[in-house]
Amino acid sequence: MPHTRQFAEEVSGAAGDEAALYGAPAMAWTGLDLAADPQWRTPCVASRHG
Repeated sequence: MPHTRQFAEEVSGAAGDEAALYGAPAMAWTGLDLAADPQWRTPCVASRHG
């Protein structure tokens, strides 16, 4: 199980909030970069409709 009590304690509070504020946009930009690049987008779309 990836989320343990220790994990919950580590990510609660200001440090966890800060990690989410920086991590979420980074993940979103990564997804946008992949979607905008035909080299990555084409095989991904093909695999979902295959």
